Amino acid sequence: MADFSLPDSAVLAKPVKPEAAIVFWQSRAAMTREEAVALDEGARQRAFFVTGLAEQGMIQDVHEALGAALENGETLRDFKARIAGVIAEKGWQGDRIDTIFRNNMQTAYMAGRWAKAQASRKSRPYGQYLTVGDDHVRPSHAILHKKVFPLDHPFWGSNTPPNGHKCRCYFITLSERQVTGRKLTVEKDMPGDGMWTDPDTGMEYHVARPGADAGWGTNPGKSWVADLAGYAAQRLGHCKPEIASVMVRRYVNGGLDAWAQHPEGDFPLVTMPSADATLVGKMSPQTWAKQLQHSPGLTSGDYSLAQEVVEKGRKLSEGASDAYALKQADGVLVVKTTRQGDSLYVTDFQRLGLEDAKRSGYLDE
Repeated sequence: MADFSLPDSAVLAKPVKPEAAIVFWQSRAAMTREEAVALDEGARQRAFFVTGLAEQGMIQDVHEALGAALENGETLRDFKARIAGVIAEKGWQGDRIDTIFRNNMQTAYMAGRWAKAQASRKSRPYGQYLTVGDDHVRPSHAILHKKVFPLDHPFWGSNTPPNGHKCRCYFITLSERQVTGRKLTVEKDMPGDGMWTDPDTGMEYHVARPGADAGWGTNPGKSWVADLAGYAAQRLGHCKPEIASVMVRRYVNGGLDAWAQHPEGDFPLVTMPSADATLVGKMSPQTWAKQLQHSPGLTSGDYSLAQEVVEKGRKLSEGASDAYALKQADGVLVVKTTRQGDSLYVTDFQRLGLEDAKRSGYLDE
């Protein structure tokens, strides 16, 4: 049997723009294993814990070090330096540290990829399972190499990488044209037992249970995308204004596209300081439907500018409704909000030409 330990030089695949991976990581709450086990299945998916580590401060240190690695593109060596105190206190050896780093980094990247896959599912409805193709790949994973399943197939609910400790498997999305052009077979059934041949040695292995290792049969990205809007709004409401300002932009960049495929709940678009907590301006599914009709060309990058508009733009008020207009080189961005009781909703976001903005009263020149 092949040795599945990894050399220090092995590099994790980074197939998504970091925003989605970072947003996923921010949603994972640091807690002890005992606290995590007491949660229901859905909440447990959002927990971060380290087996054998019971001190909350140390768990938080490890969590923050992994977040910094995602934010800054840091390496295993950087991670070790950040948690040097924990390593010394617990007497951790190289393999333990390596496993913690690789497992959590790969989980974050793949959860981010899943979010991006949901955002493009209409044009790219298939996923292809891929391994890195070296002799460290487990037969139970290697037997799935290049298999194609629809993205809504149950396969992805229990086999979205990573599928085991230090697993480096990943997946890509494919369009109908790509599947046809490459003459790929779209699988209908869950994979069953079979034989896998090691391409280097010619040795055959019987694989009784293809796919995820025991304890890894979940899709963290799937539950995260489903809960993203509610979780993000709740967390933003408890942040200091300056932190919420940064975070809401990240949530928009990292999660809006995925939410938009199946809008459920209200998505946070802007934040504003208030007397006792940060006020979160949310966009409802109904408003999103209107946005698609009158401003179909706006991207998540455009929507992430909404926070800058309410912070720096000219404010026009009328009753419970406000409009914020920010002049740019190519036009004017306008955000409209309204209060409903204790809640704040974004009712419109648009980009206007300078002349249209003048006629509408958004420019005072």
